[in-house]
Amino acid sequence: MKIIWPRCAGPSADGLAVAAPSSPIAFPGAPYVVDSLDRLKVAVQLLFELSRPEPVARRPRFTDFAPQLLLTHPAEVKVAHEPLLTLFTELMVDADAAGQLRPGAKPRRLAALTMQTVMFIAQSSGVPDDEDGAHPLTADEVWDFCARGFARR
Repeated sequence: MKIIWPRCAGPSADGLAVAAPSSPIAFPGAPYVVDSLDRLKVAVQLLFELSRPEPVARRPRFTDFAPQLLLTHPAEVKVAHEPLLTLFTELMVDADAAGQLRPGAKPRRLAALTMQTVMFIAQSSGVPDDEDGAHPLTADEVWDFCARGFARR
């Protein structure tokens, strides 16, 4: 399988569903992803990587106008994000059913918080976290940050 991701359109549930399936299948270059929390980790890391600005692109970036769209067209943004939110909700529900979320967790709310956090971090990842810019955020750091908010392990 190959994920084709239109960089100007932003992340989509279709691209992440290939990499974070609800059934245990493998994709080229990756091991089987069986554990529900591991599937969620793959989805978070892919969302982060695919939402990051592309520094060499010569076209307007989605990240340049996404915040403006949220303010001027909130209903349309909500509709556009629904498939991705549904995917993340399903992954959270699976993790909850496996006992991997904290007690009393609300999977859809956690999915929305996680998605928004990951996309915001990715969109601002062009800003270095230190003066020399030598340490940009990584997908593993983003996952670690998100997971400690909802995972038991």
